[in-house]
Amino acid sequence: MKYGKILSLHLLRILVLAGGFLSVCLPGYSDLISMAKGPLEGRILENSAQVIVLETVAGEYVVLQKDQIHSFQKEPEPEFYFRRGRFFETKGDENRAILDYLEVLNRNPSHDNAKKQIQTIQYNQKKRQWNAGIEKGEQLLAEQEYKKALSEFQRVLEMEPEESLARQVIRKMSDTHARIAYLYYNHGHDEVAILELAKAEELNPNSAEIYYILGRIHESDRKFDQARLEFERALEIDPNHASARDHLNELIERMQSRGFRSS
Repeated sequence: MKYGKILSLHLLRILVLAGGFLSVCLPGYSDLISMAKGPLEGRILENSAQVIVLETVAGEYVVLQKDQIHSFQKEPEPEFYFRRGRFFETKGDENRAILDYLEVLNRNPSHDNAKKQIQTIQYNQKKRQWNAGIEKGEQLLAEQEYKKALSEFQRVLEMEPEESLARQVIRKMSDTHARIAYLYYNHGHDEVAILELAKAEELNPNSAEIYYILGRIHESDRKFDQARLEFERALEIDPNHASARDHLNELIERMQSRGFRSS
């Protein structure tokens, strides 16, 4: 690009820096111009006898007086797009940054740093979506919108979160099925409650709440042996499950007071 064209096309954006430079410090793969007010990063568009014209990563065109430049070293072109991508990334414009990183890879397919930055941005974008979905699911749980919460948690799983987060979501789904089961049990719908507990157990067989609720159901049906086994199983999984321990102790006392012998 000719210097005259730059001036005619970008006259309002050009800064003519007549003084105040310390030096130009340009290591390999970087056009970094050190100034009294801080560094300029970009790529050299024009290198004449009197001036250097620089396109900065911020999109400005700067004219530098040559007699005030100590030294410079021109970079490979992909590095300009990489540094411009980093600039937009720090400004929070991730989509624009990805476009620059893709331009780097278009010019240099083996540029590992550009690949890593794209992967990092995409991961962070997905992570924000996962967290937003979990937060929405938690809000629905607080509002006792259990079916909607399950749908939201399922949507998070379909986004294929990382393994640890997926396990966390699955546990939340299991706990939600258990809550629904307790509501059914509390309203006398034992059969539907058991179906919900089966869904919960399929997702997380190590949930003490599942077996506590099963114990309550068996206890209501006067199936005391089965109830006792379920309460004990709940306590094996979670020794601090206070409700399971209280109901187990009450059940044992009741059985003893009535002279009931377990088979």
